[in-house]
Amino acid sequence: MESIRERIKNNHQKIELCLQNYEFSFLDFFLVYSKEI
Repeated sequence: MESIRERIKNNHQKIELCLQNYEFSFLDFFLVYSKEI
């Protein structure tokens, strides 16, 4: 039971990291795109 909770917690952290990376890359893309215009 404890290991399952740890797995869920680890997966949640990974997902949050992915979302943060995606947001940063999206912001970078938006800044570059707005400069192009």
